[in-house]
Amino acid sequence: MKFGQNGLEMIPRIGRKDHVLVLNFTLEIVLKLE
Repeated sequence: MKFGQNGLEMIPRIGRKDHVLVLNFTLEIVLKLE
């Protein structure tokens, strides 16, 4: 659950370069939840 909260907090901080990394990070969380 901590990953979800941290992910939401990181969204405003992300830059264009980190956009892809954030997407991959989110996908990993979704896969774990499933």
